[in-house]
Amino acid sequence: MIEIIAYILSIIGYLFFVLSCALKKKNQMLITQNGNHLLNGIAQAIMQGYSGMIQDIISFIRNIFILFNKNNKILSFIFIALGLSLGIIFNNNGWLGLLPVISSLIYSIIVLFSNNVIIIKTAICFSNVCWAIYCYAIVLYTGLIFNVIALVFSIISLAHCIIKRNNRLKAY
Repeated sequence: MIEIIAYILSIIGYLFFVLSCALKKKNQMLITQNGNHLLNGIAQAIMQGYSGMIQDIISFIRNIFILFNKNNKILSFIFIALGLSLGIIFNNNGWLGLLPVISSLIYSIIVLFSNNVIIIKTAICFSNVCWAIYCYAIVLYTGLIFNVIALVFSIISLAHCIIKRNNRLKAY
């Protein structure tokens, strides 16, 4: 029964995420993404996926700082360090529990230091794979399904970017 609550929270959370993709204003996107982070963090706690829950909580807090224009590189490093250290400390799922920690670490560093869309989209694909495997491991099948679907769309988007870049390079 408790798993059903986790699945419902997770579905609602992912609907918030999908909604955020359709929004045009950064603040609206961050607020709806926070709905995703909060609900999926709770769902992961219910399913005893504490390392993933930590990543969602940290993302939730980071987004609040961004919403109030209080984020900077120092805070970004603090959030990355917190995600890494707390994710490892609260990991209760062996090496599978490290997947959301590694995913968040790599994605956060890439977004912080790169403006290259292809590199960022590649990191998103990697993140989707990590989270899909992790959700399977903690039996949060809604997360598995969402991340597999997101991976397909991410790969298509990445392929379009690469093709577009290659066509521009050929034009020169």
